[in-house]
Amino acid sequence: MKTYIISFFLLFTVTYGFAQKSVVFKIKYKPSHTYHLSVKTDLNMEMDATGDEASLAEIKKSAKLPMLITGHNIQDLNIVTENSKADQSFPFTMTMPVTESVMTLNGQKIDTPNPLNGKTIYGTGSAEGKIHVDSVSGKNADEKVKSLVTAIVNNISSKIQFPDKPMEIGETFTQEMPMALPIPGFSNIQMNIKIVYKLLSVDNDSANFDIDQFMAMDLKTTQNGVEMIIGGQGKGTGKLVYSIKNNYMTSMSSNLNFNVSFVMQGITFKAKAAGNSSYVANVKSR
Repeated sequence: MKTYIISFFLLFTVTYGFAQKSVVFKIKYKPSHTYHLSVKTDLNMEMDATGDEASLAEIKKSAKLPMLITGHNIQDLNIVTENSKADQSFPFTMTMPVTESVMTLNGQKIDTPNPLNGKTIYGTGSAEGKIHVDSVSGKNADEKVKSLVTAIVNNISSKIQFPDKPMEIGETFTQEMPMALPIPGFSNIQMNIKIVYKLLSVDNDSANFDIDQFMAMDLKTTQNGVEMIIGGQGKGTGKLVYSIKNNYMTSMSSNLNFNVSFVMQGITFKAKAAGNSSYVANVKSR
C-alpha cells in the first residue's frame, strides 16, 4: 500500500517577433547561459476504501483508513551551457544542489529518496535550442537513472508546446498532458489533463498567461483477468510568465483539485486531493 501511495504522489512531483502586438513563443536554450530553476510541489490527499471485511482487514494491516497523505517537495536545478561550436551545438551540465522531499502517511514520515542526489548530468544543446542528455556521472548512475534524468530534461524542454504562429492578446491554445495512475499489480492507467493557456498581456519583456486545467476520465478495463472501473475528475487554475528576451518561462504557478476512484475485486478506492505547484527560473548570460 505504501508503494502505491508513493507512486501516486510522484505524479505531482523562443524565438519571438512582433506583428500588430502579436508574438511567437518558443522555449529555447542558448549557449553561454546559466539557468537556475526552483520547483516546489505540495499535495494533500485523503484516500479511503470500502468493500468486504476480509479485504479491508488486509489493507488495514499496513495502513489506517482513511489514509491522510501529505507531500512537500522542493527541487533546485542548475543548467550551465557552454560556448557554441562550429555547428552551433553546445555542451551543458546540470546539477541539483537542493532537494527537499517530505511525505507523511497518517502523520508518519515516509522515506522518499532522490536517486539524482550527487549526480552531474552532461548533455548537448542544438542550434534550435533543444537539449538532450548524453551521460550521468556519480555513484550508481545506471540506465534507470539516465532514463529518469532524460524524462526530467524532456519535461522541462517541452512542458509547454506553444503555437508555431504568432499569438495576439486574448488568444488561447490548448495542450493535453498525459498522466499515469499506477495501480499495484497492474499496468499504469493513462489519463490526460487538458490545459488551456490564454495570453493576457505583453509588457516589455514579459508575456502573461492565464491557465485553466481540466481532468476527466471514465473507463472500464480488464487487466490480468481482473475487471477495473475507473473514474475521475478535477480542475484547476494557474499563471504563467514568459520572458521574450530569454525565450524561456520566468515563472509558473498552478493548482489542481481532483477526485479519483477505482473499483477492483470488490474493493472501491476513493481519493480526494489538492495539489499546488510553483516554478521560478533565473536566466543569465555569461
